[in-house]
Amino acid sequence: MADDAEKSLVSVVKVKDSVIEAVREAMSLARVFDALQPGAKVCLKPNLGFDLFYPGAVTSAWVVEGVI
Repeated sequence: MADDAEKSLVSVVKVKDSVIEAVREAMSLARVFDALQPGAKVCLKPNLGFDLFYPGAVTSAWVVEGVI
């Protein structure tokens, strides 16, 4: 059986007023910040695209801003 270090944690947050705040809340609930050292370098690879919209296939700029 997997220990806690091997288990995945998922959080789902309903957007009320701000996508950016909802993303930050979801990251906090998923304990993302516990896994990062302060000052650590992190690479983000969003699927940005603005010519055509395919639901679920493109990362919203609001989501990227919330992560940053």
